[in-house]
Amino acid sequence: AGIALDAGVVTPDEVMPDPCEGQWYWGNRFWGCWDRQGHGYNTLAEAIGNSCDVYFYQLGLRLGLQRLLDRSTDIGFSQQCGVDLPQESRGIFPEGPQFWQELYGYRPTEGEALNLAIGQGPNSQTPLKMAQFYVALARNGSAPAPVIAKGVAISEGWQLDLAPEHIASLREGLRMVTAPGGTAHFGTTLEHWEVIGKTGTGQNPLSVRGLAQDHAWFAGMAGPPGEPPEIVLVAIVEYGESGGQVAAPIVAKAADYYLRSKHGIPIDTIQTYREHILRGPVPQWYRDRFPPGITTEAQEQAGLTPAAEGGS
Repeated sequence: AGIALDAGVVTPDEVMPDPCEGQWYWGNRFWGCWDRQGHGYNTLAEAIGNSCDVYFYQLGLRLGLQRLLDRSTDIGFSQQCGVDLPQESRGIFPEGPQFWQELYGYRPTEGEALNLAIGQGPNSQTPLKMAQFYVALARNGSAPAPVIAKGVAISEGWQLDLAPEHIASLREGLRMVTAPGGTAHFGTTLEHWEVIGKTGTGQNPLSVRGLAQDHAWFAGMAGPPGEPPEIVLVAIVEYGESGGQVAAPIVAKAADYYLRSKHGIPIDTIQTYREHILRGPVPQWYRDRFPPGITTEAQEQAGLTPAAEGGS
């Protein structure tokens, strides 16, 4: 998304020509969206919030495979983070069309851009690399190399090389992921802090045959509402299937613990909105933050019913 904004092939408020109807026809085949009900027309931020595959298929095709590969390589998705530990793994991302020729013996088509545009295909990133990427988003474009040992000099690290306004557009999309109706709202909404981020699915080859579930991702940042983020976290749960329901609450709960400790607020083990409404009525802090109509609609969409007053 950031690459497309930077290349000028899309604007933040632009919608793709075709609405999401649960699938999209291109290249003599249907390309599915995770939500078979469809998302209709989306702006960029809405597409990020909904994880709309059909929007990003069209965006990847508009960007083109070569430009997608070139800019992703420039940003550093095939590079190490530079952590002060030996044998750091590199992420996998094609640096050019020769990747397919050398590994699979065929020349890639533009269809590869559709897969890469939704984070699939030959794209495998470590949690540490994704954390570095989100640090860059949180810091308006730059992220130092991760440091484990005390006393180690912090290097310049990584420069995201995206315009500040484009980084702001990406962060607005991440905010919609955790807003009412977003894919991770209930598991990430906390009393004192704002969590924004993105759900993800790590494909498991065995899931195609129904032998295992996919892996669940969530990467995000958190801090006091309306203020700069203070922590970035990434969670991956093997065979977790749902980033929003499984990985996202782990990130939110860890962020809550860290931020409460940092700001001197007593620790609470019932942290996320989902935990609250499964144990009792809708908490007052949630009612104060979100309009009742939005609250009710979002709960119904998620299949959640608050426990009765006084419930345990």
